[in-house]
Amino acid sequence: MNRSEPVVLVLLCGDLVGHRLDPHTLARQVMADAPAVTARVVPGLCAHLHRVTSAVRAATPRALVLALCERWQAQGEPEGYARRAGLSPLAVQVVPLGTLAGNDPSPMAKARALLSGAVARARALPPLTPEHIRPVPLGRGGRVGRRALLTLPPLTYQPVPVVEHGRCAAAQGCRICVAACPHRALAAIDDVVRVRRDACTACGRCLTACPREAIQMPGWSQAETAAQVTAALTHAPHRPLVWQCDRRPPSGGAWLPVPVSCAGAVTVAMLLQPLLLGAPAVALAHCGDGCRSGTGMAGTVEDRVAFCRALLAAMGQSPERVRLARATEELPVVDLPPLSAPVTPPAAGEPEGTARLITELVSVTAAPPLRLEHAASPLGEAVVDPAACTLCGSCAATCPTGALEYGEDDAGLTLRFDPRRCVACGQCVPACPERERGAIRVHAVTDTTLLNGGTRTVVRDAIVRCRRCGGPVASQAMLRRIADLLGSAFRPEVMAERCADCRGLP
Repeated sequence: MNRSEPVVLVLLCGDLVGHRLDPHTLARQVMADAPAVTARVVPGLCAHLHRVTSAVRAATPRALVLALCERWQAQGEPEGYARRAGLSPLAVQVVPLGTLAGNDPSPMAKARALLSGAVARARALPPLTPEHIRPVPLGRGGRVGRRALLTLPPLTYQPVPVVEHGRCAAAQGCRICVAACPHRALAAIDDVVRVRRDACTACGRCLTACPREAIQMPGWSQAETAAQVTAALTHAPHRPLVWQCDRRPPSGGAWLPVPVSCAGAVTVAMLLQPLLLGAPAVALAHCGDGCRSGTGMAGTVEDRVAFCRALLAAMGQSPERVRLARATEELPVVDLPPLSAPVTPPAAGEPEGTARLITELVSVTAAPPLRLEHAASPLGEAVVDPAACTLCGSCAATCPTGALEYGEDDAGLTLRFDPRRCVACGQCVPACPERERGAIRVHAVTDTTLLNGGTRTVVRDAIVRCRRCGGPVASQAMLRRIADLLGSAFRPEVMAERCADCRGLP
């Protein structure tokens, strides 16, 4: 791409003037807000979407934002016209500014926030490849324009998650994404997670469930949504924000809607992060029985919202700052001041980001240290009993986030635990050969004292070394356990005094 070519092209419908908006002023504002953005006003764009093709061909952008008057119900049509000009459908966003901002008391302020958010999201779009997308036939009841019916195939386009195997912990036994998928579209085959493209509905649950950010789905990554939220709240810091499924009509009123692939993909961190940016409240609009992830998703969504509300209550804040709504209902007016002056929140991707986010919330609210045990806690605690642990290292070997770390130094063997990385997946428990003796337990808990304390050593023991070569034999605890199991059959001169390489040698 030449330097003169825009990263993002914004096309605004000239008919936005009929919705109390000035598209020319919005175009100037959005170009002033971000570099490498070109914004143009296209007369009658909503009625003549085919003009998208020529505009994209002339500008050759990486991403396209369409600021239209109303929500465009013709699935796939804007993306189809962009695709004819060589732009991936995943790089297209449609923002119905007329519907979202036209009836607002400050229509231009809200429109600028929404448009700036969409541009920031477009700028954060990762590189796209053909494996990230698949065409989907337009379902029964779908609507297309007359021109599209004659010139475009009746298709819409769906992103497909792609696993970055270099980051994936499947070889360590991690199956968090597989368990999170409501459609069995993920499977671990020979310790490699594979995606069944035909079964995937692009709900994005695997995307946010993965503790190592090893799954990418361009258009819906946490980096993109975080960029959108930050930019939108920068221009409208005291407006409440709602996460809303992209298949449902966006919310109006004072709320700033941010589209997500599914309510089930919204994490606790995503619900809390806007509060640090100045939003007085955050809502999660769930589709109910119409959810693409199935009817069972409601419980997961309710649990995450319940955790956030319990956390806020423990901090002495109103639980109403985080609320659950149905996607079809109108959100109420929020009568709450911002939690604090806007601060830059930590990135809320991997577990450490969630831990920093929660400790920052506690700090800005001057709340006392808290410990909240909850099934939906995004963090956890691995409790190790030193009397039962033999320091075999199996738990650390299978931990997908590195929360448990097995090490050796001159003083002996150590097992260390970092609560900022623990997601309470419990994978370490079945891996432990001493689990029947209670060597390790995992609690879903958010404890700010633990988080602030950082990594600590939970077990330490001396190493017994080979009398012949000086190499390690095992920990003292391991040898005691073997002696207990074998009883009189235990031969210390062989099992405890020589390493595996030296046994049987003179």
